[in-house]
This record gives sequence, structure tokens and C-alpha cells, in this order.
Amino acid sequence: MGYLKSVGTSIIWIYTALVVITFWPGLRPYGDFKEHEYIEPKALSGNLGINQRLDGVEKLFEGRVRGPEAFALHKGEVYASLLTGEIVKITKDKKLETVFKISEHDPETKTYRNGRPLGLQFDKAGFLYAADLFFGIFKIDLTTKNAELIVDTRNSNIEGKRAVANDLAIASNGDIYWSDSCAGFEFDGTFVPIVLLNPRGRLIRYSPETGRNEVLVRNLGVANGVALAKDESFVLVAECQLARIVKYHLKGAKAGRHEVFAEALPGFPDNITPDGGEGFLVALPMYTDAVNWSYLTLLGRHFYVRKCLVRLIYVLRAPFEYFHMLYPAYDPAPMVQAVNGFFNGFMVGETAAVLRLDANGKVTDAAYDTSGRMPGLSAAHVFGNELWLGSYMAQHIGKIPLKQALPTLGR
Repeated sequence: MGYLKSVGTSIIWIYTALVVITFWPGLRPYGDFKEHEYIEPKALSGNLGINQRLDGVEKLFEGRVRGPEAFALHKGEVYASLLTGEIVKITKDKKLETVFKISEHDPETKTYRNGRPLGLQFDKAGFLYAADLFFGIFKIDLTTKNAELIVDTRNSNIEGKRAVANDLAIASNGDIYWSDSCAGFEFDGTFVPIVLLNPRGRLIRYSPETGRNEVLVRNLGVANGVALAKDESFVLVAECQLARIVKYHLKGAKAGRHEVFAEALPGFPDNITPDGGEGFLVALPMYTDAVNWSYLTLLGRHFYVRKCLVRLIYVLRAPFEYFHMLYPAYDPAPMVQAVNGFFNGFMVGETAAVLRLDANGKVTDAAYDTSGRMPGLSAAHVFGNELWLGSYMAQHIGKIPLKQALPTLGR
């Protein structure tokens, strides 16, 4: 009886603490939590159903790269963005070379804060553009190693709100289409709060001529991957939180309007890349359907639970951040990252996938990783006869023959 009483008392105290965290005024993050619904992810069937085509992926540079999120190709060489803030080049002779590192010196702690570059793309002049979660969008001259922060998301208010830059696509006229994952939110290392807040992402167009940003679409559910159509008649943006992709028309009778391009995807889309033809490749780091559910599917309607979880993250980190305020020499980053890492772990599924979609949003091919060799699969790029796979948490780059992974694309 004493044991049961102790357990019951503990449960009551935990429940009380969670209620206080949920309803105490003034706790971060600020903003409303409301119910939102979406079409639940649905499993693909037939030839598009779960397979093991990606299970035999080759691991490149294992242990030498962390979180190779996305890729870009320039003059026959592959570039990748890493969790460590580095942008690396895989040379033609398969060597790994760091070409740039995004970081900022903190005079208080006398340490450097690394960036987190995600989307990469080269323009026609050979400049490399990188979307960084912490800082914004960089334009990098790889010859001189100089970088210009053309969109500073820390200090720039776009329609009165800060932005979290995630991915980008560059049009032939130099305009940059980029995704803001969560307007008005200061990203500090974990995506969990972003995916639990109400949809507040944006698709934005940056004009290099005017230096101004124009919001094209608002209230997206964690705006993520961005890709332009081959003829640049439309641009796509992934809504990771809502398991769908939105299409914004740039030309034609529907120019300036947006619509759903693909929905009820069997997972939460990350990066979108052209497949070399008229279609696109979409990476799903977490496969989910009516049977293989995710907490994102369940919590859309339960906004108080989402509010409690998000605030719990900040409460757990608060002691370390407060100690840093008292003693600036103390670096809270390791403990804060430990808390972030624990909650980020819930964003990884046992199965990941790469979908091929045609220009109308129809899924025409699908490849799955059921082995766990590519946890957090975030990007799929076609380079010649190979499919390269990125991941926001793996310590290697994946590579597999294209004809094995996606026979409809295999050459």
C-alpha cells in the first residue's frame, strides 16, 4: 500500500506541474494554440507500396559528416550542408573538402556559434546560396570565401515578423523563393516547438534588385522544401506539419494564386528537388499512415497537449539558460542541446521514403528505407546514374544506383 500511495502521489504532482506549465501566463513560447485539422496521411498501395529499395544504400564518408541535410551540384562536383555549420564539397576524385563554414563569435562566452545551413543552390554566375536556420540567407563567393548575408532573419522583420529560413530555389532572373518555417519564432536548436505550434510558415520571394522580401503564401504548416518547375511557371513548397505540398502559380491565368499540389502524403515532406525531367523528388523522413501513426497526426486537435509539450521544453532548458545569465562564462549549449536532442528524437520514424511526383502532383514512383540506414532522410538528388540521399541526423551520405531506387528514373 505504501508503494501504491507513493506512486499515486507522484502522478498527482506530475499532473499538477504539467497543468501549471500549460496555463501559467507569460511562459514561452508566446502565441496562440488552436485546433487544426488536416487530411491524415494515407498509405500508397500496389507498385507504390512499401518496398526495400533503399535498404542497401551505400554509406559515404561515414563518421566524417554530421547531418548532411541537402545537396547542390556545380561543375560536376557535389556540395552538402552539414549540422556543424559547414558546407563541404565532394570532389570528382571523391575527396571531402570544407569550402565554407557559417559561424559567429560570441564575445561574452568567447566561443563561436555555428550556423545550420539547410537548402543550397548555385545561381548562373556560380555564387552559392545557403538558407541557414539561425542567421538567414547567405550569398557565398567560393573563390574569395567571402559571404554576404542578404536576408538577416535575426534582425529583419518581414511583415513585422522574424523568419526561420529553411530552403530556397533560384529563378533564372535571380529571384529567390524561400521558405520561412515559422513566422515570428526564434529558432534555437529544436524543431519540435515549430511542428507543435499552429501553422504559421510562409513562402517568400526575395528580389536581388530591390533587396526586398515579398510574402506569397502565409499560414503554412512548417514550410520546408522549395522547388521551381522546369519552365518556372510555378513554385512548390512542402508543408511538413500537414503532410502536403502547396503550389504557387507564377505564370498563366492563375498567377499569384496558390493551391494544394499533393496531400495526404504517407509521411511528412522535407526537401523537394527536380527529378531531371518535369517531375520532382520528395523526401519523407518519417513514414506514417493510418496504422503507422505519428504524434503529429494525433495532436493536431489537442492544442492544450501541444502547448504543454512546447512549454515543457523551455522549462527544462530554463535553469541552464538562467545560470548563463548569472555567469556569462558558463556555456549552456551542451545541456540545451541535450534537451533539444531528446525531443528531436521523436521526429524520427522507423521507415523513410522518397516519392517521385509528376508535374500534376501524382505519385508515380516510391522507394523506402526500412533498414534504418538513412534515419531522418531529408533530401534525394539525382546525380548522373546515382541517387544521393541526405539526412538531418545521419553521420554519412547515402548513395544508391538510380535504377535500383527509382526504376522509372533509372538510366
